[in-house]
Amino acid sequence: MTIDPKPSKKRPLSDKPIDKNESFRLLVENISSHAIFMVDSSGLVLTWNRGAEDLFGYRAEEIEGKNASLLYPAQEAEDALVQHNIDSAKSELKSETQSLMKRKDGTTVRCENTITPVNLENGSFAFAWVSRELTDVDERRSLQRRANDAERRENVFSALVAGVKDYAIFMLDPNGLIQTWNAGAESINGYEPYEIIGQHFSIFYSTEDKTSGHPRNELETALREGRYEEEGWRVRKDGSKFWASVVITAIYDNGNLLGFAKVTRDLTDKKKADEKEREAARREEIFRLLVAGVADYAIFMLDPNGNIMTWNEGAQRINGYSASEIVGKHFSQFYTEEDRKRGHPQYELAVAEREGKYEEEGWRVRKDGSIFWASVVITAIHESGTLIGFAKITRDLTERRLAEQQREATNQDLKNALEVKSRFLSTISHEVRTPMSGIIGMSELLTIEDLGEENNKIAQSVFQSSQRLLRLLNDLLDAAKMESGKISLEYRQFPIIAVVGDVRQLIYPEASKKGLEVIGETDPLVPETVCGDEFRVRQVLLNLAFNAVKFTNSGTISINCTSKKLEDKTTVIRFSVTDTGIGIAPENRHRVFQPFEQAHDSTSRVYGGTGLGLSISKSLVALMGGEIDFESEQGKGSTFWFEVPFPEGNCSV
Repeated sequence: MTIDPKPSKKRPLSDKPIDKNESFRLLVENISSHAIFMVDSSGLVLTWNRGAEDLFGYRAEEIEGKNASLLYPAQEAEDALVQHNIDSAKSELKSETQSLMKRKDGTTVRCENTITPVNLENGSFAFAWVSRELTDVDERRSLQRRANDAERRENVFSALVAGVKDYAIFMLDPNGLIQTWNAGAESINGYEPYEIIGQHFSIFYSTEDKTSGHPRNELETALREGRYEEEGWRVRKDGSKFWASVVITAIYDNGNLLGFAKVTRDLTDKKKADEKEREAARREEIFRLLVAGVADYAIFMLDPNGNIMTWNEGAQRINGYSASEIVGKHFSQFYTEEDRKRGHPQYELAVAEREGKYEEEGWRVRKDGSIFWASVVITAIHESGTLIGFAKITRDLTERRLAEQQREATNQDLKNALEVKSRFLSTISHEVRTPMSGIIGMSELLTIEDLGEENNKIAQSVFQSSQRLLRLLNDLLDAAKMESGKISLEYRQFPIIAVVGDVRQLIYPEASKKGLEVIGETDPLVPETVCGDEFRVRQVLLNLAFNAVKFTNSGTISINCTSKKLEDKTTVIRFSVTDTGIGIAPENRHRVFQPFEQAHDSTSRVYGGTGLGLSISKSLVALMGGEIDFESEQGKGSTFWFEVPFPEGNCSV
């Protein structure tokens, strides 16, 4: 099957939207001389007139909704053709072809098809398709017209190619023998047609290229890939060389190789211009790197051996040498005696050559012998793969270095002061804890004696106050350890469920005094024992539980424990303490885990406490690799929780 596209003058698409009923009216349903029907953008038939039924044999109900490729002899193969014709109609506003079409009874008929796009109301396109059967006379006229057109185009093309003088355009047979020769080929290569036609095209190649089989490889590549392109040196009739851009294209007719089209252009002048441009760009790049007038940076060039080639104003200001004093000297002159002995300047160049760049900060020496702290960048400069030297940029950072040293000294003083404070707090806490333990013990004994109501109240007050003071000492000691980084974890196997139960029991007396109910649940999936620091887990959970009691005047305290397993064989256990207490306002949330802070300034006056407990808890949970946080609503209560990961198995494993 052949397709003969006929370009037509473009006209604008209709702006008037047409619905299906309107399209029926426009296509003149009762016309029988022409098959007139509508298709959508995918080729599905939308309408069908009497002429279409007469020409192709399908009734409307048989064809509407089906693809127009049904009207072609090879339906599946013609799907793409139908879509191509539709796309051409949409882009060119009209598509005209002559094709062999298939009727319902399987017979074929050659038709002239015209497809025109039509706007629909919804903004999409449909396409009006008009088919007319071609008679033998029509076909002979069409064939003759195409033959005449082809001959005319061939003559025009031959004249065009023959007259081109800037390009050598000629044909080779399948073996590479020259078949045609144009004016451009004669101008570029120097041969007249009678001298070159019938010769092998390798005549234009150097002896080295012919020996290596390069011409043969070009044809093989063009044959294999359809096209071969390159730039390289070629030889003229007089033996001179020129830089050629070459394109060789394999030419086929019905699958049979006819030969090769070879197009050559002389780019010798362009190559020279390109080389000059690259040289200019190289000089420009060097100049850009050097930035001769920059005063804040020493920017200069070294040759491949490290000898100074250029010198800018910044280099003179920073190093103290004038250009006449330093150009030609080795750049190691700026280094300390120790650096020179250990070969540090040579090491810098070796790294820059190997990795492209070397950077460091260090001490350098000025002309007057004084030293300065320098930021140094050395960049290797290559041209066509060859090292031509190094660009060296130096900046004087002495003031910044001295400021850093001052900060380092100040930080060390602060570390020393913190260490002294930590030791002081640790010593005081230990010294006070011993007599405090005695006071707690004696006052506890007094509380169980019958001393009379008034004296028992006094004894109870002493006992509670001494316990609060001991907790304060313990908090201060833990805070000091945390600050100095001396706190550590002790891992052993311990019963996690028992710890949760103990905490519930420990807070029960305080909770019952306030009429609070202590409840809680433990997830059955929580392992019986885990490997971790029992004391620190208990400390954090107890702190959260006592806080809940302290800030709750009525209701319940709920202590819960759940677990989940991770893919890395780790069990994460979540402990949560929920109360029905005073809650925390959103604006005070950021203060909760800060040391010596409480949710509200009045809290410590009403409820007591230092604000260290939650800060210590947060640090301990982080030390155990976990996370701590809370949810709260002011006036309704809070839920504080923390999660700690525990490895599976026993501590011994």
